[in-house]
Order: sequence, then structure tokens, then C-alpha cells
Amino acid sequence: MEIAGIVNNGIMIGVGAESMKVATPNNYSNVDSLILYPAGSVLYYAGTSKSAPHSWTTSDRITVKVDLIRNSVEWEQSYPLCKSIIKCAIPQPLLAKNLYPVIFMLETYNDRVRFI
Repeated sequence: MEIAGIVNNGIMIGVGAESMKVATPNNYSNVDSLILYPAGSVLYYAGTSKSAPHSWTTSDRITVKVDLIRNSVEWEQSYPLCKSIIKCAIPQPLLAKNLYPVIFMLETYNDRVRFI
């Protein structure tokens, strides 16, 4: 999954299990998700969080790659430069679940997203 326009501070991108379809507050920190919050430089990883520092500009694009052979998820800046931001292993409980693309737009989000 690749999206453009991720600088705004109200968007998060990653993957999650089907159990996340139920709308609950702070679903991005769900144990069944791996979500990057670019503006906050935070990776929400299976119910916990860790730092994911990166400098963003307006024209940047981000790509999320799921590797089921290596059991990992990687977030990359895909434009204007191509470079890895952060990569993490898929937690053991999620390996047996189907993973889906996840986009969160917080109530502060006031821009648009283009899926590429």
C-alpha cells in the first residue's frame, strides 16, 4: 500500500487483523495492529509503542510492505527518495491472522490522501 500526503498530523498507516473492524477509541494501539504515526514518529506495535524518527515533507510518499516469508512489516519513504523508515517482525499472535491495510484519520485531519 502506498499513499501520498502524509505530513498532516492526523493520519496513521499500517496493517491490522480483521478484529479491528470494530470501531473503538484508540484502535491504532490495538494488539492486532502495526501502525505508524508519521507526524509523531511513533510505531504502535501490537499494543505498545516505540520511536520511529523520520523527517517528513509535503511531497513525501509512504509505502507499507508486508513480507509473509520473513514475517515482517516495513514502512518506506517511496518519494522523493526511497529509504526504509522502520521494519518490525509480525508478532506471533498476528501470524495466524489475515492482515489488512489500515488507515486512521484522526479528528484533527484536514487534508486529503491519495492512494497510489
